[in-house]
Amino acid sequence: MRLQDARENAKVVSALNIAKATLLNRVRGGRLSDTNSQLLKIYFLAQDIHERANSSHYRYQELAEVFYHSDVMFRLQRLLRLQAKACMEVSHCLTLSQPYQHGQDSVKALDELYESLEYIKAQENPAWKPLVSQLEYLFRNLATVERQLFNISNPELTQGEEDKEIADYDAHSLREKAARIWAQMTPKSLLFRHAVRLSLTLAVGYGIIQGFELQRGYWILLTILFVCQANYSATRSKLTQRISGTLVGLLAGLPLLTLFPDLTGQLVLMVLFGVLSSLSEPPITPWRPPLSPCWC
Repeated sequence: MRLQDARENAKVVSALNIAKATLLNRVRGGRLSDTNSQLLKIYFLAQDIHERANSSHYRYQELAEVFYHSDVMFRLQRLLRLQAKACMEVSHCLTLSQPYQHGQDSVKALDELYESLEYIKAQENPAWKPLVSQLEYLFRNLATVERQLFNISNPELTQGEEDKEIADYDAHSLREKAARIWAQMTPKSLLFRHAVRLSLTLAVGYGIIQGFELQRGYWILLTILFVCQANYSATRSKLTQRISGTLVGLLAGLPLLTLFPDLTGQLVLMVLFGVLSSLSEPPITPWRPPLSPCWC
């Protein structure tokens, strides 16, 4: 579940970065229109909601064990689900350019969570004191998210003083670009080590091609280029995929060559499988610095 959550979180961060890049392009075009200015404020709210929902510094395992027989964890889960549903409704309204009206279900869920938390505090159990503080932090975080969702149509009501402009991580001037390139010219840089490793590996592969006089040795270079990644785990994963893909291709290709011996049919299959392969690839998004976690 944690691995799946991490993957979904990566998708959310990628979507936020794409939205930010789009808004930045509109800002560079001149003064923001009222519509774009409203979208910029909503982007800040979405970023803050994501950071609060993504907070991982609470002792969730201890909370689940100590309050197993209490309804407070259920109340937290229900409120999170309702707020997630509200976020989906906000995105739907933004797509259709319709005003968003916040429902009362999550407001009621927040009130029920407050009552459950007050009941736990009234027990005055000394062993629960550190965990009750954790529950209060969680409640304040979710209450802030609820207020932001309630005022999504008027984001200026929840806009903080710190959110005055959107962060731009792109290098625009030649000096900034040169400075970023020079900053990577050190063995401590992951990109520098990957570049050196990839260059040496390609040189060794080319040497093998020349030494054995291979007619179709370019496949060695292509395999090195595809498999060699910036870290060991990614390289191992790519290598496994490459080997399994080659075996599957051989098992599927031999019968197809028997069924379609003429060149025309083989060309049609090549185009068909090429299109299907491109559709199955995930979209490539530009790398952005990760969003910092919320420690409030």
